[in-house]
Amino acid sequence: MDVRGGSAGFDLASKLDELNHRTLEAWRVNPDLVQKDAREEESLLASGYHDRQILELVQNAADAALGRASARIELRLGERYLYAANTGEPLRSGSARPDPGRRFPQGRR
Repeated sequence: MDVRGGSAGFDLASKLDELNHRTLEAWRVNPDLVQKDAREEESLLASGYHDRQILELVQNAADAALGRASARIELRLGERYLYAANTGEPLRSGSARPDPGRRFPQGRR
């Protein structure tokens, strides 16, 4: 699967691997972060986001496709993962990172 973004030389899969590695390393160094992060995820679920993941993926694809003549979203449920792809604007190098200030979907703060 080719998951390169729009910027030359930007490899989304490598960036996500790097973010995953950094998170796991942070949890190894400070195991209390695992419980803290789990509580934050539980808070998201309790906020009403728990049943909106698919809707949010579709909305993100629609937002990314604004101004285009046509758009497409593809969702695939694998054995362990849900894959989502769309024909909207590609990710750029600086955009593939977590945003700690945004914990809730738009309009749900």
